[in-house]
Amino acid sequence: MRLSRWVFAIAGTFGVILILPFAYTTVVSGELSLPDGSGAGLFLIGSFLQHIVWQIVYFIIATDPHRFRPMMVPAIFSMGISGFSSIWIYAYGIRMGVPVGVVSVLMALTFIVAYWQSGLRAQLSAA
Repeated sequence: MRLSRWVFAIAGTFGVILILPFAYTTVVSGELSLPDGSGAGLFLIGSFLQHIVWQIVYFIIATDPHRFRPMMVPAIFSMGISGFSSIWIYAYGIRMGVPVGVVSVLMALTFIVAYWQSGLRAQLSAA
């Protein structure tokens, strides 16, 4: 369970560290329109808020991975989808960056390992 605690605590910390400065600079600089001129920046703000909510969920999972093991499945999908969407947004012209996407995909893989490890640990403790 210690691996699961560390994985989700690190994911929550990195998520907050990576997304808050980008969200702040986007809102303060007034870059609320996409490169093609459409005013879809409010969707970016909604995406930032969704990411912050998921970081809170990661911190909650880190407190007790055994109890919140069912929440690891949507966390895996959320992290994987946010990784691919970061890469897609970068391809669209927004400077979110491929490194954020790559880190998100790698964290999704570590979430899978943590989920698998916590299941093994639960089976061993039940036997």
